Amino acid sequence: MFIKIAEEDSLNVDTKHSLTISESAFGIKYLNNSLLRSTISKTLNQQFSIDSSDLIPGIYEGGFKIWECTEQLIKYLRSSSVDFAGKRVLDLGCGAGLLGILAIILKSSVVHFQDYNEEVLKLLTSRNVHLNLLPESCTVEYIAGDWSKFPYSLKYDIILSSETIYNTSSYETIHSLLAECLKPTGVAFIAAKNYYFGVGGSVNLFQEFVASKGIFDVQKVHSINTGMTLIEQRILALDAKYNVHRAPRIPGFRSLYLKRRSQILKNRKSEIDPVVRKQYLKTRSFLLSLRYGHIADSKSRSLGYRSSSQVTIESTASHSGTYRYSSQSSLRYHIPELTQDGMVPTWAAEASRAMAGGGSLYDNYAFSGMHHIFDVHKNIVTCVKFANDDLSRLASSSLDGSLALHQVLPDPETLFVLKHVAGVTGFCWSSSNELIMSCSEDGFTRLFTSANGQCVRSIRDRFSVPVLCCLFQPINNNMIVTGNCKNYLQFFNSSTGKLCKNAQSKLSAPVLCLCFDVNGNTLWAGDEKGFITSFIYNNEVSRLTRARKIAVSVGRPVTSISMRQWVNREARDPSLLVNCAANFLAIYRITSDDGALNLKQSFIVQHQKYNVKSTFCPLMSFRQGACIVSGSEDGVVYFFNTDRSHKACINKLLGHSSAVIDVNFNSDESLLASCDATGIVIVWKREN
Repeated sequence: MFIKIAEEDSLNVDTKHSLTISESAFGIKYLNNSLLRSTISKTLNQQFSIDSSDLIPGIYEGGFKIWECTEQLIKYLRSSSVDFAGKRVLDLGCGAGLLGILAIILKSSVVHFQDYNEEVLKLLTSRNVHLNLLPESCTVEYIAGDWSKFPYSLKYDIILSSETIYNTSSYETIHSLLAECLKPTGVAFIAAKNYYFGVGGSVNLFQEFVASKGIFDVQKVHSINTGMTLIEQRILALDAKYNVHRAPRIPGFRSLYLKRRSQILKNRKSEIDPVVRKQYLKTRSFLLSLRYGHIADSKSRSLGYRSSSQVTIESTASHSGTYRYSSQSSLRYHIPELTQDGMVPTWAAEASRAMAGGGSLYDNYAFSGMHHIFDVHKNIVTCVKFANDDLSRLASSSLDGSLALHQVLPDPETLFVLKHVAGVTGFCWSSSNELIMSCSEDGFTRLFTSANGQCVRSIRDRFSVPVLCCLFQPINNNMIVTGNCKNYLQFFNSSTGKLCKNAQSKLSAPVLCLCFDVNGNTLWAGDEKGFITSFIYNNEVSRLTRARKIAVSVGRPVTSISMRQWVNREARDPSLLVNCAANFLAIYRITSDDGALNLKQSFIVQHQKYNVKSTFCPLMSFRQGACIVSGSEDGVVYFFNTDRSHKACINKLLGHSSAVIDVNFNSDESLLASCDATGIVIVWKREN
């Protein structure tokens, strides 16, 4: 954060006690150690324990000490041809601020001093700046705090840093800062020792890390041998001009490109001549066939099989009362027997297939592109959901504390944005779509009207801890259930806001996800330790009874649960769809009324860090085969055919530049919404 330093405090310095660096350090003055010690209060000494240690990770990062490599970097910059005139410069991990002061002397236009500790900037850095009688033409500002919270919107021509790569755990953060804050033509100079004892960092390790990211060209431009084998001081230059060529690797670039592409296509959609487009598709198909060979049409192939077969239905006189299909065909094409209920299989049920649009499962889940991109959120989008049985209304929540309601059709727009004090971890629509319930890290569950966003009820968690998930009871929306980070599952009456004493239970880990069956009698709760616990809920007396505990993957969080009463015409048993942060997505068969589960099928998706979610497709019950959709941490939206054990993935949507957290269809499957870890919500349009 930026901090303001009173001018009288900065100028209250006795210049008789100031020193110059060796060889006058090119005229740079700084406070000597005795004056520094007299300036720091006893309280500050006790807080940082400066007298006993030069470094306390996460508390005091050595800002009151002038480290050895700083002087060598100053000498190199003065002797090299680096041009500072009119440039924006950042002194990263500045401490005494000598590098930034040099930049001001060399006529930089803007210099920012950054240090972990605000006290260092107030008591040392700012005083050294004013001690040197620097020109007023340069804008000077001070930024305190951790690098992960640095304002990435700031851009610099030159970034200077000394002795900041001593710990390997900070490499990711400092690299992200450099990648975001260096201008395309910028350069960073980092001075460090060849090896740091006790913390494991080294110049070589940092060079390898930077090279593995593929963003910067890193070179050693200077080295100083101290006489010890392992202790050699080196200066690295990270050239950001490669960002121009490697921009697609930077998070956010791909989303920016897709936004602009979507905007251009939308603006030009009405201008496209149908005749020209038809000719384009024909030419494109011809060129693809020349390169990859002719691809047979699956529909014509299906017709060919059908035309060569004569299928008849004959009633058998067996006691079981089954019907049997017989086929007379030159092809060896076997049609299996039916079950006792005589149900026609989906592949032969023309009416059912027509309801779902006909064609194969792959054809039914082909998408024409992006319908719209919403970017109102500034942090991870935790959940995205269309309203129940609705084509247009869409809501999304984010860890930036916002809950947004969007209109997707006919003209996409964000209707309003609601706010929590802390991140919104999830939400759900009421059965009538009149209310939206959201839960937050601020310890509150809130109910808003979907018409105008008015908050009609705020319910504080019993323990005032972050609420991680929430759900309406499907039969009685007056009852709501929440799960918190203190492992508790709790029912509340939304009308009164009171806790139901007989409807609460403690699990073995924080509750991450919830799911009811269609009647609201069985409740499943997934936790952070990889277990699903089932409960029986009695709506008449509002009583919750624990039933079963099922291990999904011990030690790996269960992040999403959704239930479907029957998947398709052949698979009419109730099923549970489960995401687990062990790189897989699973379908379980519900085998009893108390929520017992048996594993039916699993699919591989990249999932280890985020609360990735999945969904059943709403119209899958009328199709041959069944489809589920899931997010993934590789930035891909995956479509899986649940009837396949081999090559189950039937489609992928590529468009997100970060982990896809959640996916959701509207009621007729014409639109699919997906959200990611950078705050983007993409609405995809399915082909007609």
